[in-house]
Amino acid sequence: MTLLTVMNPRLAHLPFVLLLLALLAVTPGPRVVAETANDCDAELNAWIDGRLGATLLLNTYLNPVGLQWSTEDCVVYLEGQVESEIEHQLVSRLVEGIAGVRNVEDGIRVTQAAVSPEAQQLISEQMAFRGWVRDATLTAQVQYKLSTNRSLNADNIEVETDDSVVVLRGEVPGISDRSMAEAVTRNTEGVEAVRNLLDVAN
Repeated sequence: MTLLTVMNPRLAHLPFVLLLLALLAVTPGPRVVAETANDCDAELNAWIDGRLGATLLLNTYLNPVGLQWSTEDCVVYLEGQVESEIEHQLVSRLVEGIAGVRNVEDGIRVTQAAVSPEAQQLISEQMAFRGWVRDATLTAQVQYKLSTNRSLNADNIEVETDDSVVVLRGEVPGISDRSMAEAVTRNTEGVEAVRNLLDVAN
């Protein structure tokens, strides 16, 4: 049984980065949705675990700190605690919406207890990491769209993202390339604003 825990962000960083990169690959997901336990193999269990990890981490309405989950025979087992019933229901719906999941065993507890300074620091670090993952994802998506646009020369364009604001730097051959780069960036899902600092070559 595979168990993923989002309790210590320092230990959780590497697995979630790998999960995110895997989800950004061209793989569309499991080819077969398991109807019975016999149809569910280790590969499908691992895919569900990875998809669930990325889904919970990147959801902007959910704080996954304190949640634990595992997958066996395509059944997801949830444990840990959340701060409200709304978060509880959100987790359940996110899990049920993942392809391949046959059933959910929900052991999540709802607690309104005061958060200790140590726990608050843990939450802050986890939220900061989620922001880093989001920004890194946007940077990769914008770079890919710019480099594959046949109407644009993007060889010397550098892309940086901070809190969903994308900054374009470098040099482009003409004004049309500068405008095109900004338009492509603005049309990328998740980008909230663009700072176009591109220079036009003389």
